[in-house]
Amino acid sequence: MRSQTMDKPMVDISHDIFPRIQPHVYTWTRMYGRNFLTWHGSKPYLFVTEPELIKEILSNKEDTYPKKDMEGYVKNY
Repeated sequence: MRSQTMDKPMVDISHDIFPRIQPHVYTWTRMYGRNFLTWHGSKPYLFVTEPELIKEILSNKEDTYPKKDMEGYVKNY
């Protein structure tokens, strides 16, 4: 899906690059709504695109939303 999008030239220059960079997530957002759940093997991933919910998740003062453990190279920093 990504190779199909990258083969086409950008007709208009804009800041709306999400459909071009991650076309699969863009398609799922249009199909399933602004927040949806996907599975990668046995792990569920929740995609949240509503600004108010993103603020709540990122503030996370009560540790309601656990953060994913970093692996490999990123863990060293």
